[in-house]
Amino acid sequence: MAMQQLVSVPSPASATESMEILGVRVYVVDRPLCSNEGDAVQIVATVGYFEESFSMQEIIRELARQARIALPQESKDLVSLHSIRIIEAIPFRQLRATASALHCKIENPSATEEEMLRVERSRSASAYAISGVSVDSDERTLAAATKTKIGDLGDGPDLARVKAAVVRALTRAEAPTKSCAFIADFGIKFEESSWFLISGTCSTGMLVRDNDDWRRVKQYQLRNDELGAVLGNSAK
Repeated sequence: MAMQQLVSVPSPASATESMEILGVRVYVVDRPLCSNEGDAVQIVATVGYFEESFSMQEIIRELARQARIALPQESKDLVSLHSIRIIEAIPFRQLRATASALHCKIENPSATEEEMLRVERSRSASAYAISGVSVDSDERTLAAATKTKIGDLGDGPDLARVKAAVVRALTRAEAPTKSCAFIADFGIKFEESSWFLISGTCSTGMLVRDNDDWRRVKQYQLRNDELGAVLGNSAK
């Protein structure tokens, strides 16, 4: 006889955020923020023996593994998982869960070589405090944010140190995609309308343009020395 059990859920910061598990973007909502969805595939995962409670992390990991098998990742798309349902839970036996899997188009999966070149060849930049956007905002873009100019960086050693730190963060091989609700509080505007935004809460940065949705752009983990180089040299 199926019974309800307590569930430990490794949830993201808000319902519209996602976790990345085994290269699969997992949403707790039924309709994720996703463009060019295509046809969804129903995934069924069975988790083996458990006692009086179980971890959602184990269930989601198995669903993600099954999604990778059913929908191999394409070059410009990320496999996404949503609408997770527990359909059977029998203590001391097994648990069965379902979810929908599909290919989500990544509008800006990572910083491209051309975008990084725009940063490297910039001969000036400006620093801004960013506000007016929160995890509850429907739109998370620079266009929707309030930008307060702090100062300018001319073509000198301060700008060189900032550019080096940004490019190093974007190109570091082990830089992960961090599961965190990115809300920018600081930004550097380079030439050609390229912005490097920083979230102090997440300790991550991303390279965007005015209308890029922050939820669809890859975050890059920032080391303390990189944060210090960008913030310290920009606030002079």
